Amino acid sequence: MIVTRDISITDYHASDRLSTSKLKTFSSLGPMAYRARHLVAENRQEPTDAMILGQAFEDLVQLDAATFAAKWTEAPADEGKADDALLREAGELTVDGKPFTKRHGAATVRLAIMRSKGVNVLARKDFVTIERMAASLDRNADAQAAIKGAATQCSLIDEWPLDIIPGIQARPDWMHAAGETIDLKSTAAFESFDREILNRGMHSQAAIIDMIAGRNARSLIACENVWPYRCQLVELSPAWIDVGRAWVDEQIAGLRVCYERDEWPLCAPSRMSQPPAWAARKVDDG
Repeated sequence: MIVTRDISITDYHASDRLSTSKLKTFSSLGPMAYRARHLVAENRQEPTDAMILGQAFEDLVQLDAATFAAKWTEAPADEGKADDALLREAGELTVDGKPFTKRHGAATVRLAIMRSKGVNVLARKDFVTIERMAASLDRNADAQAAIKGAATQCSLIDEWPLDIIPGIQARPDWMHAAGETIDLKSTAAFESFDREILNRGMHSQAAIIDMIAGRNARSLIACENVWPYRCQLVELSPAWIDVGRAWVDEQIAGLRVCYERDEWPLCAPSRMSQPPAWAARKVDDG
C-alpha cells in the first residue's frame, strides 16, 4: 500500500488504476465505454454543476482563505439574455448538447465561457450555498471532532504488480494516522441520504479504501446544499462496507475478463429479466 499527498488531483484521475468512478462507468455504461473513457481518453466526462459545487465546497473547508480565494472566482452578474457578441464568444460551446442561443441568460453563457477557459468559477448563489454549508459544518461538534488532526487529500494506492489490472486507488477527504477516513458529501436529499449512499456508490468507495488500507472506521459528512443546510456525521456500518465490497468484486471480476481477452463489448449480448421482489411476493401471496 502507498499513502501519499504528493499526487495532484489531475494526476490521480489520469491514472489507469481502478477507482469507484471508473467501476461505475463499467457497471452502468459497459466495457466499451470503460475502455473509451478511461483507457484511450475518448468521451471524457465533463464536470457537472454538482461536481463543481462539491469541489468548491471541499476546497472551502480544507484550504486556507487566501489559497481558496486564489483558486476560485465569482462569475460576473450579467443581466438579461445573451446577445450576439456573447454568443460569438461562446462559439461552439453547448448546454445539454445544444448551442447557446438568445433564449439563454447572459450569466449562464458567461459562466460556461469562463469554465471552458479553465477558470474555477461559481455564480454568486453557489458561493452563498457553500458558505452556508461550511457554517453548518463548523457548528457540528461531532463532525469537527471526527476530522480534527486528520490529513487531507491522501491518495491510497495498491499497485497489484502481478495482476493484469493496473491496481486500485482511493482518495478520502480526511485520513487519520490510525487509518480512519472521512469523506465530505454534498446532497440535496438529506432526509433520504441512506439511499444516496447506495445510488452514488459511497459504500463502494469506502470498501475500496478498506481493500487498500484494511478494515477501519469509514464515515461520511453529509452536508445539505439547499435550505436549511443541515450537516450530519454518518458512520458507515460494516454491513454497508460488505455490500460495497461485493459490488466492487463483481465489477473487478468482469473487468479482469475484458483485460485478459482484450475484448470490450458494448454490453452483454443477452440477459434474463426477473421481476422485482415486491411483484414476485404479490404473486406468491395470491
